[in-house]
Amino acid sequence: MLLLPGHEVMEKCALVYGRAISDRTWRTWKRVCEIPAAHPHVGEWLTEFQTKCLLVLAYLKKQNPWKHYTYEQVLVTMAKLRRKKEQAKFLDAIAETPVNTLVQPCYGRDLHKTLERLTGCDINPRRLYRIAERHGQKFSKAKQYSTKQINWWIEKLGA
Repeated sequence: MLLLPGHEVMEKCALVYGRAISDRTWRTWKRVCEIPAAHPHVGEWLTEFQTKCLLVLAYLKKQNPWKHYTYEQVLVTMAKLRRKKEQAKFLDAIAETPVNTLVQPCYGRDLHKTLERLTGCDINPRRLYRIAERHGQKFSKAKQYSTKQINWWIEKLGA
């Protein structure tokens, strides 16, 4: 069984949610997903299923931040997301992100695919040119982008 560190899962949920998640909110989300509290001596380690539940809850909260969701609603949404083609693609993307926490450098021509894999959002390559222009940068398909630069792109996509 693959276990993932809780702080990394929290960071990926924040990416899906589109804003930072406070510790109190994180505890509430774990309570909704019926995840037991972390043991202070061991730390927080989450299974793949728990990670998927939290990511789906982050997805739901992004759609309607003020609504209170139950564990059953999260499970039903997970089942629905598997059936629909586009949303299943999104679920696969968000479920895969905590495993791929080490972002590999890539070329600009592959940047939109990398960002799509990490964020779950469909990104048109033309949009990358517009974002770069808006922030005083230059986007090039031939340039190799480092991990730090990819993280910059992820931040700008969320903004």
